[in-house]
This record gives sequence, C-alpha cells and structure tokens, in this order.
Amino acid sequence: NGNFMRIETDFGLVVENDGQWTAVIKVPTDFENATEGLCGNNDGDAENDMLTKEGNDVTGMNGSQSVLANSWQVHDPDGQYICQKEVVDDIADCDTELKTELSKDNHLCGLSLITNTNPFKTCLAHPQMNAQAFADNCIFDVCVWRGNEKVMKEAACGTLSALALQCKNLGLTIDWRDMADCPYNCSGGQVYTVSGSPCTVTCKNPDAVTECGLPNAETCVCPTGTVFHNGVCQNKSVCEIQGEVFV
Repeated sequence: NGNFMRIETDFGLVVENDGQWTAVIKVPTDFENATEGLCGNNDGDAENDMLTKEGNDVTGMNGSQSVLANSWQVHDPDGQYICQKEVVDDIADCDTELKTELSKDNHLCGLSLITNTNPFKTCLAHPQMNAQAFADNCIFDVCVWRGNEKVMKEAACGTLSALALQCKNLGLTIDWRDMADCPYNCSGGQVYTVSGSPCTVTCKNPDAVTECGLPNAETCVCPTGTVFHNGVCQNKSVCEIQGEVFV
C-alpha cells in the first residue's frame, strides 16, 4: 500500500520506485565502492559517477546524459523491447531569475531549502543529508517543464516526496504535504497518515499490520474497526458475511 513499489533481494538490495519521479536504491555496506551503472560506484563521491560501461568519464560532455544511459542499456534477448541509442543535447539549465523564483515558492521548490519555517529544516541540516542535491534536482526538474504548470507541480511534489523518504530513512518523519500543497490521494474511504503500516488489513489478512515486516511509511489506511474489502473500507462485520472470521 502507498505510493511506492518495494523490491527486496536475499542479499540486501532494496529498490523503491513510485513509477514516475523517484527511485530509491539501498545496498548493504559490503557494496561500498563496488557497484556500477547509472547510479555510480557507491564510493561517496558524486563527482565521479558519470562513467560509461567502457569506463569513460563523460562529465561535462555535450549529450553526456544520453551517452551514459546508452552505454548501460541491457540487451533484451527476446527482442520484445528495442531501445534507441540516439545522442541528444543535455537539457539547458534554468536562468537565474527563474531559479530564484522557484526557490522562493513553497508550492514548488521552496521547501527544499533551509528556512526557519520549513518542516524539513532539521532533516536538511542532518550531516548525512545532501540538501543541495535535492534543491538542485527540484529546480532542474521543475524548470524543464516550465510553461506546463500541472507537470511543474507534479515534479516539485515528486522531489519533495523523495526528500521526505530520505528523511524517513534518517529516522525523521516530516509532515509537509499541506504546506507544499501536495495532496496524497486516498480512495475507497481510506485516510492519509504520515506514518503508518504499508500492509493493508483485509478479511483474509486481519493481522496484516501486526505481522507486517515492512517499515512504516506515509500511506492510506482504513479507519479503525474497518477492513479494505472489494476496493473500499467496510465495517469488519462484512468478513463474517463473506465467510471469513475476523477476530
């Protein structure tokens, strides 16, 4: 339940993806300086991550983003998916005036910067947080879609959602959506909680929350005394009607 799909492997790799704006990859400390690909070598230095599969550093090269991505394409043996390898110019940066405007707007990228009233203030100041990277990413993504207010807003909310997830990984739960005007849409009578079990209570799984092995996350939950059944929250008595026993 929630906005993210989570995949875990038996060797400790965890991938969380919202399907649109954010992908979070966690690896055990054993893999420090032992990875390769689009996310770099995991050595703690973000300045040396633009390495192609052939080992070429394309930092600063025009078209570097597509050159890097092309080099790490994985061949599909079934031939079902054919990826293009076109090299295109890197996306142009925002002008200074627009950057300033975006960074002052709390409904866009303002909350990615440290201010006294920012709910992310403590998290952004955390020694393990690369606060500038989140601010830069937000401004870059929003700027790319300038002129399309709807997608600009989606990009800003996506970046802030990723920031909140990183804060959660550092042990800090941030209630930020109202200030940023980034609603978390719940359906079927479920209600939003900034930190709840991602496992859903149903007739077939009434102990989902207590037995859930996943960490709490922002999610949608059914009100107390109800279960999620046939796409909506219903009184748990519905389980008896369906032949399930809810204790």
